[in-house]
Amino acid sequence: PVTIDMCNILGVDPRPYLIGEVLLSNVGGTATLIGDPPNIIIGSSFDEIGFVDFIINVLPCIFFFCVPATLILVLQIYKYYLSTEKMATLDVRTLKKTYQVYDEPRLLIAGTTTFFVILIFFLHPVHHKDTAWIALIGAFITIAFTNPHDVQDALRNHVEWDTLLFFAGLFVLVEVCAAMGLLTAIGSALASVI
Repeated sequence: PVTIDMCNILGVDPRPYLIGEVLLSNVGGTATLIGDPPNIIIGSSFDEIGFVDFIINVLPCIFFFCVPATLILVLQIYKYYLSTEKMATLDVRTLKKTYQVYDEPRLLIAGTTTFFVILIFFLHPVHHKDTAWIALIGAFITIAFTNPHDVQDALRNHVEWDTLLFFAGLFVLVEVCAAMGLLTAIGSALASVI
């Protein structure tokens, strides 16, 4: 909604921006251990693969895809601006009035917690702790300090339980398939074809 609202304020077509966000967030998410569900499964299955190791090994491939995709998207997005002299002016006051930060202390707490969680992810070679525990601790710290008087309300109304249960079921399904040997059979079949 923010991208569409910003494009409406600027008077530009939001479709290239939305397509760019979708493509680059999916491709960028592939570069990290916590960006996609398959990556989380890989990270939880192999203790020797850390957060930084995953980025080092996957990032070059992602880089070679992201650079051309970004250039194509930038040319598509700015095609209008490159071919015309008329550009919409951005009214910063209207923008600040439309998108107000209503609770700056909570935003500061959530942002600081997120910063330290990501920093601890990158320090995985030092502490060797599972990224899931780090993320859970960060989530609980954020909930406890941003909503200390009504944690139950935060857990009941602000956590996407449907999504969490979907991923939990997905991980259970993958573990069952691995225990049955299905993943090994698929891997062997793919290896023989390749």
